[in-house]
Amino acid sequence: MGGIRVRTVVGVLALCLLTAGCLGPLSDTSPEETESELTGDYSTEEFDALLSAATTANEELDSFSFDIAMEMSGAGEQVTMDASGATDLAAEEMRMDFDTSGMGMVGPSEFVMYIDGQDAFVDADGEWMQMPADQANQNVWDVEGQLAIAEAQYEHGDVHVDEGPDIIEVTTTLDSDEMAAFIDEAESADPSVANAGSVEWRDVEIVERFDAESNRLRSTEMTAELIQGEQTLKYAFEMQIDDTNEELDTAVPDEGREEAESASGSTV
Repeated sequence: MGGIRVRTVVGVLALCLLTAGCLGPLSDTSPEETESELTGDYSTEEFDALLSAATTANEELDSFSFDIAMEMSGAGEQVTMDASGATDLAAEEMRMDFDTSGMGMVGPSEFVMYIDGQDAFVDADGEWMQMPADQANQNVWDVEGQLAIAEAQYEHGDVHVDEGPDIIEVTTTLDSDEMAAFIDEAESADPSVANAGSVEWRDVEIVERFDAESNRLRSTEMTAELIQGEQTLKYAFEMQIDDTNEELDTAVPDEGREEAESASGSTV
């Protein structure tokens, strides 16, 4: 899709970030073989042509801004997290402003993360820290690897396309076996995706809306039911994309970088 590279940098990153640390280790369940189905306004040939044309158009995408909202609820509890930011693909820079006040965590509820190539920095209430390399998602700029993840979504799920005058809406649904197969394949491209495989995903629906003229991603929504042991959670994720190919503030402030790099052994 035209938004594949956007999803590479934000969508997949966000999925990994939101599931990491709270879902435990990868389960050892072997996924069953699954087959996908395409319905709606496009034939297989038309859908393949759309993917090819949109990917070509997307190569011209250099920057974009985004807004993300995540919610998980179950057993009378609700956890939310919001983030907004900008990405400069050409410079391999990203800024993400997080609001984790809805997560009930100890410490600052608002902080800013910067990613510069393979380096990550965090500004929490004016205190700058550099993330250890093993905590930063070093695959975020691996476009080829993440393209494999994006394509696997369509291969394992059932896809429905609605073509409107301004928006092309692509809805992918995956049952628990299809999602397990998708995660299993995606893990080979990005090991951090393994965090998403520690639970059973049911009734997964991913809705992507693309600009009909440019084929670039404008928004994506994901809903699912997560099962881990005796616990059942409702999961919802939304992302809005804007400001494509505009000059955006993504660079790590010099003073912040200096403070973080001078603090020996800093962690987040």
